[in-house]
Amino acid sequence: MFIDRITLFVMKDYLIAGQGIAGSLLAFELINRGHKVSLADPSPERNATNTAAGTYNPITGKRWARNWNDTTLLPYAQQFYASFEQQFGENVHFSTPILRCFQSEDDLQVIQAKSAEDPIYQSYIEN
Repeated sequence: MFIDRITLFVMKDYLIAGQGIAGSLLAFELINRGHKVSLADPSPERNATNTAAGTYNPITGKRWARNWNDTTLLPYAQQFYASFEQQFGENVHFSTPILRCFQSEDDLQVIQAKSAEDPIYQSYIEN
């Protein structure tokens, strides 16, 4: 049995450790590009997917920072999920507004200043 598993992995182009959202979507992309993929997930009940459920937000943290490369990654993610949904006939991507309350007047001033200097903030924030 152990030898069969080793042979199985050796014959693949990629071995992905973890089959949460990231591992599954990476496998999906590699398979669509013609690669052979094996997935190994020793503890599927303890992964980030069960915690975050695939949530992404373009503005995060205490300092209201834009996520790295958001203007490229967010459109790519939307296109990728649309392709995934079309291929499998399942809805998996849901856009949901996030309510974030200001904890202080300083928070409000920070986001107003960031919005004034970077118009991309304005596309993410609704008054």
